[in-house]
Amino acid sequence: MKKLIIMLLILLLIGGGAYLYHINKDNNIPEYQKNKYKEKLEFKTNEEKQEFVNEFASDGEILDEENEDYPYVVGGFTTANIPNVVDVLDYLGIEGMVFVKEELTLALEMLPKLKEDTRDLEVGELKRYFSEHENKIIKQYGITTLDKFQEFVESLAFIKENEKISEGVINTSSIEKVGNTVLFDLVIKDRAGNTNTYKIKVDTIPSGENVEFSLYWEVG
Repeated sequence: MKKLIIMLLILLLIGGGAYLYHINKDNNIPEYQKNKYKEKLEFKTNEEKQEFVNEFASDGEILDEENEDYPYVVGGFTTANIPNVVDVLDYLGIEGMVFVKEELTLALEMLPKLKEDTRDLEVGELKRYFSEHENKIIKQYGITTLDKFQEFVESLAFIKENEKISEGVINTSSIEKVGNTVLFDLVIKDRAGNTNTYKIKVDTIPSGENVEFSLYWEVG
């Protein structure tokens, strides 16, 4: 009986230690990286899966040409739209498609402010800006060096003053999968009709029952 109690105590200590390690491991993930982890979506039938895809593709988009914010997504989350995000479904799965839309729409929303904040900054000032906002820049654009960041902000000259981004269209013919990486070109348009193209890289790695994604931007 005494041996049984000792064994139970050992098992509890091991289990508790593993649980605390898991909690601490999650807490040690930098805040700007936590949204890179996605829970695996489960569907009981293929019909249920297809219904989700169809609803997600529309996402409540309103096409009202008389509205100055056309097009926009219901709920005011962003004025930008990714109209053909479903094109990455076969390459990234449903979790990856959801991740790409969430990350790109938020990143597109931030572009005009990023351009305004960095306009006319000298090299030293840009270096200071990059240092102060490094976590946010890595999170939204996957840019980790000052040289790449400088090239990126210079590419935003196509956005006219006081204009917002209306959409980012995936160039379907450019989509390719190399190992665990999916690559595609994203054509961004502001509401004045000006465009520029960026190369997007999405890394996908299984992580237990979940999926880990990271997204990176490069000037096209």
